[in-house]
Amino acid sequence: MEGVFVSNTLNWIVDGYCSSDVVLSFDLGKETYCYLSLPERDPEDDLGNAVALSVLRNCLAVCFEHKRTHWAVWLIKEYGVTQSWTRLALIPHQVISNPNYGFGLRPR
Repeated sequence: MEGVFVSNTLNWIVDGYCSSDVVLSFDLGKETYCYLSLPERDPEDDLGNAVALSVLRNCLAVCFEHKRTHWAVWLIKEYGVTQSWTRLALIPHQVISNPNYGFGLRPR
């Protein structure tokens, strides 16, 4: 599992923490950690596809399947404030040659 560095923190996706995926964030300066909730997913989403964590525009970003037809790219605009998750883009499956890889796309 690969960590992602942003805002002096290392971040990882933790699968199934308290029944949902979350971001585990470790602050290197303060030597503290916290959990960040991911954006709310539609009940029709394919929860079998892993969430991919990345850094985009100097913000944490995630990508996961949306309604089995698109990939949703989300940014957390204010680090640590889960209400600041903002959907940046919806990418139709047709843009990706095979959307059934079993893992999420990684925005770069």
